Amino acid sequence: MDADHRELDMAKWPLIEIEDTLWHTGFMDPARKGTGSYEGHGLSVSRDPDDWRRIARLSGEDWVLEKPGHRFLDIHELTDKQKATIFDWAIERGLLEQITIYEAVQWDSEFECETATLHYTYEDALKELPVFQRGDQWVWDNIDETPLEPGEFDDMIRESDGHVATPELIAMMKASGDDVMGRLAEEYAIIAYAEQVLDLDGVWWEDDHDPSKLSAPRGVIFPGKLASWTVKRAAEHEAERQNAPSL
Repeated sequence: MDADHRELDMAKWPLIEIEDTLWHTGFMDPARKGTGSYEGHGLSVSRDPDDWRRIARLSGEDWVLEKPGHRFLDIHELTDKQKATIFDWAIERGLLEQITIYEAVQWDSEFECETATLHYTYEDALKELPVFQRGDQWVWDNIDETPLEPGEFDDMIRESDGHVATPELIAMMKASGDDVMGRLAEEYAIIAYAEQVLDLDGVWWEDDHDPSKLSAPRGVIFPGKLASWTVKRAAEHEAERQNAPSL
């Protein structure tokens, strides 16, 4: 645990124990995990293995993990003050840097929601949008060069204060690529804080359960905590469940 934070009042942090069975698909050794996971460097788990097989196109053996009294950080329940504490810690430790972020925002008709790509400059964000300026008028980059509605362009590029992951955090989380910014960089910092400072079992995302939109609850168990969990192959777990005496 981080020596500067040993006196933290753990009762103030949003901790959660998942009552449902937790599953993992694939290798049980986090060292064999590929790069680019949204859950970072630990062992990804869920309570919906079939859904996550489809969402993430997972393959391999299914495992069941159990640990009475385990503690995850409930990431969606963090307050703004708690996030600020984490981000300040991450900046002090050389894991995050504060920057200005430019979002290029578009509407995804398939998933019926806004999507955004993140950029360091306004000019780079503009290049991502299917629009261009003809005289004083912004038009869509289509065969008809359809004019945008009044004010429509104003919300396509959003400027905000944000964070970018340093090479140290990118390497720690086994991230993909050299540029990790915005929400993902901040969630990587939260993962690092939960592991190094709060000394928890992992982090939990109580995301909406909507596989059609590639969303379902998920979590991560830190490599250093795996030895404290009971791990069984799914077939073994099912056999024990079938043979358990009924009450």
